[in-house]
Amino acid sequence: MEKAFSSYLKKQKGKQEKSDGLIFQDNAMVKDISPDTIDIYAAFKSSGKDVTIIMAVNRNGHFINNERGSARGVEALLYEFAVDFRKEQASEELEIVEKALNAMEKNHDKLVDSMEDLKKDNEEMKQKISDNEAVIKENQEKISKSKAELSTQQELVKSKAAALKSID
Repeated sequence: MEKAFSSYLKKQKGKQEKSDGLIFQDNAMVKDISPDTIDIYAAFKSSGKDVTIIMAVNRNGHFINNERGSARGVEALLYEFAVDFRKEQASEELEIVEKALNAMEKNHDKLVDSMEDLKKDNEEMKQKISDNEAVIKENQEKISKSKAELSTQQELVKSKAAALKSID
């Protein structure tokens, strides 16, 4: 948050110095607080996930309160920062969940494509099985015919062998 607040304060012009979690913005121009330049001092206190900004604003040597300057302007500055910061966080969160959604959609599409490929493979395999069964049936008929031809040929061979033996 310190980095975000530092960037936010830089928009208010002036010279910024940072050290050990403290930010000093010299000669900042924030018209809602004062028409004069102001010095902004900010520190940060963390407690778990919560961060508190401790801020003081000095105008012409006096710290601003409702009698000197506009404390409401300081509140408005902090409120505007809080809204901008939350919008930035929400935008980053949206980007993260959108990336997750895109990854999930890609994974889903891959699963659908894989399923379609498997269905196509199954259909091709079913066709191959059907084709193979037709070839098996055809081969069985050829085998039966071939068996008969073998038997006939064997008988012919026996008869020719017997005829050869009888020639003497």
